This record gives sequence, structure tokens and C-alpha cells, in this order.
Amino acid sequence: MEPLKPRMHEPLQQWPMALLPTMVKHDVDARETLPEESVLIPAARRLNDSMPGHIAAKIRRAVRDRQGVKIGCYGVTYKPDVNDERESPPWQIINNLKPDGYDVTVYDPVVEVGDFVSFEDFASKVDVVVVLVEHQQFLDVIANSASCFDGKTLMRF
Repeated sequence: MEPLKPRMHEPLQQWPMALLPTMVKHDVDARETLPEESVLIPAARRLNDSMPGHIAAKIRRAVRDRQGVKIGCYGVTYKPDVNDERESPPWQIINNLKPDGYDVTVYDPVVEVGDFVSFEDFASKVDVVVVLVEHQQFLDVIANSASCFDGKTLMRF
């Protein structure tokens, strides 16, 4: 018996059983294999859960030699141009940086976080611009003019 494989036009999430190693090793019918036996799914969860700490560490490394640096974090929603910040990784990144004593300013025009008129206004008031979510407003600024980044560190994640 050949193991089940997702067809190219089907999303992989419709075939979580196809990720199970026991299917390939033992020629077990996918319907008889329990999802709890998956190795890939928990590994992917651990990787995703570790990313905010990893990104915060990259930001720390980028600013480690600068005293009194003001870090500006742009974007706190779960994904671009969506008004939903529940379980948002950007907040985890921000909360990882603040206890270390970094001066962190947050701006997100989609959920109206931060008292700024525009992206340019936000960028002018910080030393390092960390783009955590690329909303259309940010992409428009990049497409039209990047002059607001003159002399600043720009980090995009």
C-alpha cells in the first residue's frame, strides 16, 4: 500500500495525516494513524513560538553598541492590513524588549496604536525603525520615498 500524499492543488493543512512519519515507515493507512503521533506539527509549533524571542534577540544585537537608542516598532497586528492583534507575535517581541530597558515606541495605524500622524512622523521620532508588520501604508512609503529613513537603521521582519 502506498502512503497517501496531498495532491499539488490541495493545501497541506487538509492532509495533516500526510505529515506523520509512521505512514511512510510502516505503510500504515493514514486513517488509522493518530495525529498525536506527528513529529512535524509539534516541532513547527515550537519553532513558531520561539520566533518572537529570536527576533527580539536580532534587534538587541543590532542596537547593542548604541546608548540611549529609541526603537520604533511598526505594526502590531497578526497580519498586514487586518484589524486583529489577538495573539500577535509583534506584541511578544515588544514585551521581550521592554524589560531590558530599551526605549520602545509602538505605532500601528490599522489598530490606531501610537500618537503619530503618519509613518514619516513616526520614523522621524525614533533611531531604529523595526517593521514587524508590513501594512500597505509602509509599502506605499517605500515605493514613493525612503527619505524618512535617512540616517536611520531599518529592520524588516
